[in-house]
Amino acid sequence: MAGAEPLGRPGGRGTLARAGAAAGADRTGWAALNVACRCCHRRIQVRHRALQLLLVVALPLLSWGCTPVADQGLRDPLAFTTLDLERLTPEGELLWRLSSPTVSHDVLRGYSSARNPVAELFDRDGRRTYRITAERAQMFGDASDLQLEGNVAIQSSHSDPIAVWGERLHWDLRRGSLHIDQSPRAENGAVRLTGGEAFIDLGTNTLRMTRGFLLHRLVGRAEPGADGGRQQLSDSPMPAASQLVLEGKTLAWEMGNGPFHGEGPTRVSQRSGGTERFLSSPAFSGHSIEQWIDFSPPVVLDDPADDIVINTGKSRWWIDEGRISSDAPLEGRRGLLRIRGAAMEVRLPQKTLLIQGSCQLDQPGETLQADFCRWDYGKDHIHASGHVTLRRAQGRQTTTADVLDGVIDSNGLMRFGGPDGGVQTTIEFSEPRRQRRDPHTPIVF
Repeated sequence: MAGAEPLGRPGGRGTLARAGAAAGADRTGWAALNVACRCCHRRIQVRHRALQLLLVVALPLLSWGCTPVADQGLRDPLAFTTLDLERLTPEGELLWRLSSPTVSHDVLRGYSSARNPVAELFDRDGRRTYRITAERAQMFGDASDLQLEGNVAIQSSHSDPIAVWGERLHWDLRRGSLHIDQSPRAENGAVRLTGGEAFIDLGTNTLRMTRGFLLHRLVGRAEPGADGGRQQLSDSPMPAASQLVLEGKTLAWEMGNGPFHGEGPTRVSQRSGGTERFLSSPAFSGHSIEQWIDFSPPVVLDDPADDIVINTGKSRWWIDEGRISSDAPLEGRRGLLRIRGAAMEVRLPQKTLLIQGSCQLDQPGETLQADFCRWDYGKDHIHASGHVTLRRAQGRQTTTADVLDGVIDSNGLMRFGGPDGGVQTTIEFSEPRRQRRDPHTPIVF
């Protein structure tokens, strides 16, 4: 709710609520209070703040002279058929609206309850930013705290809409915050997020997941609309295989704008073609609209199916493109082969590793150095270019070329060959030692 004022103000004077009705004593007033008596169906709408206070005090008189329905009894003397409650900013702009088809007040316990409540929140331009629905709601004390329970759904109306669900929501009207402490989950198109607890700051439109979270990057999911998204999203089954799963300790997500960040330890798993690869990092940040995630160093990429482990620094995972890039030095291994470079890019769908800036491949008895290397580890092919030098310990052999191509054999070792005319090989032979002849030894013919 960009630019919107928080719901109430910390330190302001309290309010009094009865039968789901409330009246404010500070500058931010209630716009309209609508109640209808369940007994005689008399309807009252009060817009003046002073009259609202008078109505709250005189609520017991509303049922005086009414003929109660047969099943109402004395347990619910102050029950009304409808509730329509609005809150304004000091400038008279609509801040939020709460409505319910049935509301009642418990005089002894001091709280109001409502069935099937609907809350709508607005920004300063009068545009709706959130719509909240639940099975029931309770308003306590001075109406500064509202609790919604049962299939709670929060649907945002931003350009990049997010839907949030849970079983219980605490709404702090003064601080402008929402807290879901039971089964929170959120969804944004192809992204589903679950966690231990969820907090939404309405002033900054930030969703924060704590006590651990799981972020699933799903395949083949439609973007939710601003309206009707709850039915569309909640009825869609979770695929058996997720394209990407991000697991960590905490996550903060700026809803509607896209930036997010979190703390770990963080672990990413990705399934592809029946295999699974992993990435670990201590922290991360990213953008849900631009579809990338930055991982803080040290970063470890592990692909057990292809027996590859890469250690590097800060890395960016381009989710839609399926590639991981890093400008930090890297070290990797596959069997007996050791890999070093100045920067890298991993193209996951093609199973290709690009080593940029400088490249060095080491295996027992051989070392290759070049300006650039491309390793198609899915096809066991290696291409090196730019000042290529291959040194073999056996025979002290050195091969230089502009381009050199090789393969990985069944033993996990490199075997190279170059195009005709482009390779020069130098072999150093050690000169055999000559025996010194004793000058006193006679020469025999």
